Amino acid sequence: MTTTLHRFGAALGRLLHGPDRVEVSVSADGPHGEIGVPRDGDGVWEVVTAGGRPCLAPDDSSHYLYFTLPAEFLARAAEHRGGIWLDVEYLGDRFGLFRVHYASTDPTAPVEGLYKVAEQRWRSEAAGLRRFRRGLFPLPDFDPGRTQNLGASFRVEFRQEVLVSRVTATLAPPADAGAFALVAPLPELRKLPGRFYPINYLFIEITNACNFKCTWCPDEVMGRRRGFMKKEKVFRLLDEIAGKKGWLGPIYPVKLHQMGEPFLHPDLVAIVEHAEKLGVGVELNTNCGLITRENIEGLYRAGLTNLILSYQTPDAETFKTRKAPRLVFDEYRDKVRMAIERKVALGARTRLEIDIMNTKYAEAYRIVSEDEQALAFLADWIDFARGLERRYGLPPRAHDPEQIRSRHFLDQDENGSRYTLLEGVHLVWKRCHSWGNVVGPHHVVDVKDTYCPAPYDQFVIQWNGDVVACCTDYEGRTKTANVFVTGIEGAWKGETLKQRKRDMLEGRLLDVCAKCQGVK
Repeated sequence: MTTTLHRFGAALGRLLHGPDRVEVSVSADGPHGEIGVPRDGDGVWEVVTAGGRPCLAPDDSSHYLYFTLPAEFLARAAEHRGGIWLDVEYLGDRFGLFRVHYASTDPTAPVEGLYKVAEQRWRSEAAGLRRFRRGLFPLPDFDPGRTQNLGASFRVEFRQEVLVSRVTATLAPPADAGAFALVAPLPELRKLPGRFYPINYLFIEITNACNFKCTWCPDEVMGRRRGFMKKEKVFRLLDEIAGKKGWLGPIYPVKLHQMGEPFLHPDLVAIVEHAEKLGVGVELNTNCGLITRENIEGLYRAGLTNLILSYQTPDAETFKTRKAPRLVFDEYRDKVRMAIERKVALGARTRLEIDIMNTKYAEAYRIVSEDEQALAFLADWIDFARGLERRYGLPPRAHDPEQIRSRHFLDQDENGSRYTLLEGVHLVWKRCHSWGNVVGPHHVVDVKDTYCPAPYDQFVIQWNGDVVACCTDYEGRTKTANVFVTGIEGAWKGETLKQRKRDMLEGRLLDVCAKCQGVK
C-alpha cells in the first residue's frame, strides 16, 4: 500500500510540476523526443548508420552535439536542487571517446561554469568489443537557469569519435547506476586538418607598442613594426564577431592584446564600450603602469568583462626587471590597488585577476621562487582586501592560514594557484613563459610528434590585420591571411590555414614552430 501511494504521489508530482525524466532517441530521419537537438552553427549534426543503427554525429564542419532540455524539466531540476544525470548510449569499444560539457554553478569551470566537463562513468564488460554501450554522466552542480550556445543545457564534444543513439536526462540516478563503477579518463582531443573547429581564443592586438621593457618578455628583440589598429577597424572586427556567434564558439571574452600595452591605445574605452554593447565580452591584459582613476573608471562603466592586472613583480627589487621609466614600485603597486578599490567602490561587474610571476621551476629568472615568499605576498594582499571589506561594508571573507599553506601555490598550474581575495577579484601565480623557446634557456629535445593545438584553437589578429596561428608568434612568422582582406570567417576556413595544419602534422615546420617545439 505504501509503495502504491508513493508511486501515485510521484506520478501526481510529475503531473503538477513536470517530468523527472526526458529522452531523445535517433531514427533514420533524425532525433525524436522531449530533448531538443538544435542543428546550427558549430553544432550541425548528421544521421549516420553505424553498428546497424542510426546515430547522431557532428558533420565535418562541426564539433558538437547540443541538447536543449524542456522548460518543464528545467523547472523540476530547479526545485530538485540535486543536479541531474545523463545516460548516453553510443557506439564504441570502451568508454565514450567524447566529452560532455554542461551549464554549471561552478565559477572556476570554463566560461564561468558554462562549459564544465562532466565525469564519465562506464562498465568495462567486453572492453575492446565494438558495440552499443552506455555512459553515465552525473551533473551535481547543474544550473538549470543558464544556457550554452544554441540555447543548450549541455553538449557532447567530439574528441575522437561521436556516434550517439540515445540520450536520457533524469533527476535521480538510474536504477543500475551502481554497476557503472569505473570513472573514465578524459578523452584527449587530437584535432584534424579536414574538420572545422570553433575558435577558442580570439586575440585582437590593438597595438604592439609598450611602455615597459620587461627582461622576461620578447618585446626588446621584436623586429616587427610598431603600430596601432584604428578604432574603425577594431569596430569592424567586433561587428563580424557579434554577427557570427553561432559558429565562432565559446571564444568570449575577446582578448584585446597579443604584444603591446592596450592602455596606450587612445580609443581603448570606446572600443570596449562598443564590444560590450554588442554582447561581445572583452578581456584586457595590462602591465598596470598606465592605470589612472579616469581610465579605469571609464573601462568599468563601459562594462569591461575581464581585466588581467599583470602585476608580476611584487616588490621593489623584482620590479627592476620591468624597466619601467619614471615609475617607482610603490607608485606602481598603488595603481594596481586603485584598480581593485574602484571596482569595489563602483560595484563594477568586471572580473579582476592579479598575476604574480611564479619562477619556482624557471631556470633564468627569480621573481617569486620560494613558498614562504608566496605566502608573505598573499598575506599582504589579504590584508589589503580586508581593508576594502571594512571600508565598504562588505561581508568578511574567511581566509584559513592552514588551508592556504596546504595549497602549495607555486607547485600548481594557473588554475590550481588561483586564490579569491574578494568577490570577482582573484590572485594567480603565473608561471614564467618561454615565448616559444625564445626567453630563457633554449631547449632542444627529440620530438617525434609535431602536432600542435594552437592553429586549431587560436585566432590571433595583429595590429595591421595579419592573422597568425599562435599567440606566441610575436614576429608574425606564421601568417596565414590578412583579416581585412578575408574577414575572420574567410581566414579561419581558408586553405592556407588548412595546409599549415597538414604541414605541421607531417613534420614540415616553420622555423618558429621548430624552435618552439625544441626541434632546432
